[in-house]
Amino acid sequence: MSMAGFDPSLNSIQDNQLKLISQIRDEISDLIDRPKLSDVDETLVQLVGYFSGRSQTLSVLVSDNYLLDAEIILRSLSESVAKICFISYQSENEKPKLVNEFW
Repeated sequence: MSMAGFDPSLNSIQDNQLKLISQIRDEISDLIDRPKLSDVDETLVQLVGYFSGRSQTLSVLVSDNYLLDAEIILRSLSESVAKICFISYQSENEKPKLVNEFW
């Protein structure tokens, strides 16, 4: 790959974004009581981890101009966000039923 047109500030932005995504994931995980998680909480932790990984992958693919590959990853990232939101906004009685559908 040619270094012509390389913007070092873009590299810095990407590095900071990857750090931020990891920090957000860790903060969300810390908000949930870790010793004994309910099935709902465990599912949400795993979905947030999945989202975090896909976000980082997407960032790298876009910055390297692999847009078609990034589009594939974007779909799974969007699905994980939809699942997190869908579970989170349900009543406490409905959440366990929804979680069972995912597993």
